[in-house]
Amino acid sequence: RIYGTCSFIAMQLIRMAQILFLVSLPIQFLTGAPIELVIVGAGIFIAFYTIAGGIEAVIWTDVIQAMILILGGILCFVLMAIDLPGGVGQIIEIGRAQNKFSLGSFDWDLTERTFWTVAILGVVNWLMIYGGDQNMVQRYAAARSTREARKATALYSAIALPMWTLFFFVGTSLFAYYATFPDPHVAELEADQVLPYFILKEVPAGVAGIVISAVLAAAMSSLDSGINAISTVSVVDLMKPYLARGREDKYYLRSARWIAFAVTLLVILGAILFSRIEKESMNDVSLIVTSIFGGCLMGLFMLGFFTRRVDGTSATIAMGLAILFNIYLGLGALGWLPPAVTLGIHSYWVGAAVNGFFIILALILSFFLRREAKGLEGLTVWTMPRRAAKAEED
Repeated sequence: RIYGTCSFIAMQLIRMAQILFLVSLPIQFLTGAPIELVIVGAGIFIAFYTIAGGIEAVIWTDVIQAMILILGGILCFVLMAIDLPGGVGQIIEIGRAQNKFSLGSFDWDLTERTFWTVAILGVVNWLMIYGGDQNMVQRYAAARSTREARKATALYSAIALPMWTLFFFVGTSLFAYYATFPDPHVAELEADQVLPYFILKEVPAGVAGIVISAVLAAAMSSLDSGINAISTVSVVDLMKPYLARGREDKYYLRSARWIAFAVTLLVILGAILFSRIEKESMNDVSLIVTSIFGGCLMGLFMLGFFTRRVDGTSATIAMGLAILFNIYLGLGALGWLPPAVTLGIHSYWVGAAVNGFFIILALILSFFLRREAKGLEGLTVWTMPRRAAKAEED
């Protein structure tokens, strides 16, 4: 429990720092203010309404922000398609010529970023996010019933792929636009700065406001959820059982708000750090960070939910060895170990390798260290009370 909580908090802090840096880029272009000042201002603003409103404010602002985000993406695409002489056909033609629609190499090369590398990374990341990430769990818990939570999950699953396709196509459209209308300033920008630059330079003023709102909405919906999630798990999984037992609810509520404030400060510092490092893009940084620093959290949830064999002793021993393996692979992927002592795999493979190592080792140890399982009713897929679940759904 402690490992899962601390691992989640660390990952969320890194993820939110990345997002805060990204949300500050269009504001910097718009105002001309130093990026550090923009990061501080944006972080404080988002933290304020999250601390004041709690999970209810987070959910309803996320709903509004999601609609603005989709509208902004569509507007960007439409404006670029209208400006290009060949319209959508020209975007597709340029995209094909530059392999923008390629799924990558299908070779099983563990040292390169191939189709299989990205696909397996995606599966591991999504299982970790939608199975054990408090950002998502708090949404499941906020639903009126299990049935409603399943409906929301099914709806999201149905629209996730079209949404990602839309925004990837916006990126391809942006590439086609500047390939057709070269701008010397674009070559000087980082990859994450090109879209904000396009919005402020090429989009009409009124529409630009909507599109900038969409960019901000995407980041704000993730930041407010993350702040609330860290506050919740810190209180529920650390303070109540270990650090501050038996206190009044007012104490825990006050503590959650102070934790949210501290989280905001750490995220601001992290965003400033990300603004100063060299990178291909923040999307690439995000995937690498998730893979290297995600640990065996996904494997821990998978074992807990899908098997009754692995007990706490087996899981703890396997976890300790998996963490050491994670450190070894992570240092190698970051280039901090001599090439002669590294496996040489791409950084995207680290998360899958660590979780696979943990699951297999825990299962093997369970044959030698297994104790009789007790009190598993309702905790695994094999011990779900079917009647109780059916009654709750109805």
